Amino acid sequence: MFEKLKNLRVNVTGGAVLCIILGIFCIVNPGGFVMTITKIIGVIFIIAGIAAFLVGIIGEDKNLIEIILGVVLIIVGAFILKHQYAAASFFPVLAGIILIVSAIEDFSMTSAGRIAAAPFWQGILISGIVKLVLGIFSLITPFKVAAVSTAVLGIFLLLDGISSVFLVAKVDKAEGVFDSTITSEKNL
Repeated sequence: MFEKLKNLRVNVTGGAVLCIILGIFCIVNPGGFVMTITKIIGVIFIIAGIAAFLVGIIGEDKNLIEIILGVVLIIVGAFILKHQYAAASFFPVLAGIILIVSAIEDFSMTSAGRIAAAPFWQGILISGIVKLVLGIFSLITPFKVAAVSTAVLGIFLLLDGISSVFLVAKVDKAEGVFDSTITSEKNL
């Protein structure tokens, strides 16, 4: 049982150290982190594309769909690597569009709620305004939005890593107390 606990502590500590390192990197250089992740995604697409292409050609069935999928994945991966800023900006742009559409829905509900004298329609209006502003900001400056989101992610990773380190330390201390209690009871 204690061996499993020790293995768990090693895993938790390793994960905590990784979270702390990633968290610091996200906070110190959020744009660099976004670009690194974008490069990794591009490479993964290319590797997956090559694998699908080879399966389509070398496989027993000579699958045309696998070949086409492989070529598409390779092209997308190469595009991501060549146009990293455009690729990194895609998700904030998509989020901006979703926020704007949601804001329009909120404005529609606000209008209906106001006419029906529903309580808290002002809260829906404020929510719609905030969503609209954030959506427009995401469309105008998508890379900054990605960098800010990454910095916030870094803060959460850092906090998670630090709390995990403290948790492991507390478990070690509790286990020491438990071991000393068992040892003293055996001596009775």
